[in-house]
Amino acid sequence: SAFRGFASAGIGPKQRGNDGVYDAIGAQTYAIATAEVVFPFYGVPEALGIEGVVFSDFGTVFNSGYESVARGAGECTHGTKTNDCDVLDTSAFRASIGAGIVWQSPFGPLRFDAAYPLLKQEGDITERFQFGLGTRF
Repeated sequence: SAFRGFASAGIGPKQRGNDGVYDAIGAQTYAIATAEVVFPFYGVPEALGIEGVVFSDFGTVFNSGYESVARGAGECTHGTKTNDCDVLDTSAFRASIGAGIVWQSPFGPLRFDAAYPLLKQEGDITERFQFGLGTRF
């Protein structure tokens, strides 16, 4: 996930149907940034390729294109879709902090992060731990 501390599709516009369940509906506007510091672990040989990281992710995701209608009071229209709904779509700032471990394995970097959301909004879905395999820039 691009925004640690939150689940994939866990932030941004949500539609809440008559069943009270939130569903991600996508956004047209977003701005997300990361500040990260990578450091070697004291006493761990550099040849093992294990590093520590501390980070903060912050930003916003909004502008679904849907107009909010009170649940049960009418229809929400977006393109050709029409649903009875309540839309949560705010440009409110979200932020998280965390730490992790990166191992430069023979298969590419393996990463385990633990994150805590500092700023969140109604309907956001958090995720404290994430594991990833990827490339390094």
